[in-house]
Amino acid sequence: VKSVVPFSEPFTVDPNNPPAEKDYDVYFKNLKEGITGKEDLEAPVTA
Repeated sequence: VKSVVPFSEPFTVDPNNPPAEKDYDVYFKNLKEGITGKEDLEAPVTA
């Protein structure tokens, strides 16, 4: 099975067109007040 993604090519960001940085705090606040995305990381693992 061949992958379509050329792993030999390094990922480079175009300096003339950099990806927009997302404000995740605002993103999560728009979803639900109090959600920061850290809950899953800080939650005790009971598996």
